[in-house]
Amino acid sequence: MSIACRLCGNCCQTSGCPGFAPVKQVGVPVLLACPKQRDAEGRPLAPAERDIERLIEDEDRIRELRQRLASISWLMKCLKEYISRKANAEDGCSGRFWEARFKSTALLDDAAVLACLVYIDLNPIRAKLAETPDTSKFTSAEERIRGYRAREAKKQLPNPEDRDRALRNRSDACCDQWLCPLANTPDRRGLLSIDLPRYLEILDWTGRQFVEGKPGAIPDHLPPILSRLSINPNHWLEGVGRFGALFSVAAGTETHMKEAAARMGQKWVCGIRAGKTIFME
Repeated sequence: MSIACRLCGNCCQTSGCPGFAPVKQVGVPVLLACPKQRDAEGRPLAPAERDIERLIEDEDRIRELRQRLASISWLMKCLKEYISRKANAEDGCSGRFWEARFKSTALLDDAAVLACLVYIDLNPIRAKLAETPDTSKFTSAEERIRGYRAREAKKQLPNPEDRDRALRNRSDACCDQWLCPLANTPDRRGLLSIDLPRYLEILDWTGRQFVEGKPGAIPDHLPPILSRLSINPNHWLEGVGRFGALFSVAAGTETHMKEAAARMGQKWVCGIRAGKTIFME
């Protein structure tokens, strides 16, 4: 059950979904996100009971807040406004800090999901802020690698005492559990049809090409993995390196992009030619 489902209460009560949010569960998160009172250090104080009661009495306001709590646009607005105000205060200036709230691109198939995932995870490497995925702070790749290494290290521990000690320090082993798994698990649906080790192989090799600046021959074992996901191995680096520029509202194979255009009442969307070149039918 998603956080948005639990907070916004938009799911149907008759569906049996346990995530239907009572009115109070709508008001409290809003008052925490937009606090009326702060302490001496500027940290938000817990909302007073009278403020909660006053808010939940307004049915129209609650209806509006349910929609906001399920809106990625509203989330980004609140997050970026806070950051921009702090940054402007530190720099002693005013004015617009961000170019836009966010960019939304529909990922129409596994090929597009993989290309976009690698593109985002390699952002720090392309910006020369890191040299390898495991040192790319604030990326899902870094957390996946840290969690994977910790779990693999525990498997190698020789005696029960070492395993017990490792279990007590679970921060690294569980640091990636909040992320959507790459492959399906017994209780969660995955992003792709490849597991984490295979993804990390693709990510590591691709990242090395950007760091070294000289695209080398793709390893023999990677083309079959890419081809299975409908990605043309010969155009993989171009697709990852320029993903943000090549695709706008949608990304995927030519067929999927044309279908998406038709659903939007259009004959064409930006990126169809790139989809035809980078992704295979």
